[in-house]
Amino acid sequence: MDQRRAERILADRSKRIRQPITWRKLKHRAVAEFEVAVENDRDEPLCFAGQYVPEARIFKLQLFGEGRVPLYRFESDKEHHNRDCSRIVGPHINRFTDAEPNLAAPEKAISATDIRLAIRQFAQRVGISELGPVELPPQTALQLRLL
Repeated sequence: MDQRRAERILADRSKRIRQPITWRKLKHRAVAEFEVAVENDRDEPLCFAGQYVPEARIFKLQLFGEGRVPLYRFESDKEHHNRDCSRIVGPHINRFTDAEPNLAAPEKAISATDIRLAIRQFAQRVGISELGPVELPPQTALQLRLL
C-alpha cells in the first residue's frame, strides 16, 4: 500500500466499528485476541485487531488495510529498533510507510495500563469515529483458559 493511500485511510473519519469488541483465546498460546471489521464510506477493507498477554499485562493494537497490510500499531511495552539504530523502549506506535516500513516513535497519549481506555484512544487516533462496546480481556491465565 502506498503512502498516500495509507494517509487517506488514516485521515478518513467515516470509519466505524458497530459490533462489540470481544476477546478469544489464541490456540496453543497464553494470549487473548480480538479482530473486528472497520466499516467506512470508502469501502476500504479494514480491520482493527488486538492482542493481550495476561501474564505480562502487555498488549498490542493494530489497524490493518487490504490484505492485512499493517497501517498503524500501538505496543504497550516492547522494545523496538528502528533502521537508523535508534531504540524505543516502552509504549510506542509503529507507522508503516513506503520509506520506513516499520518506523516506531514513543507514545504517551495512549494508555499503556488501561486496555479499555487504550482501545478507545487508539480508535480515536486512527480516525474511528464510532466504536461499539469494549469488553475487558481476561486478566489472569486462569480466566484466559476459560475462554
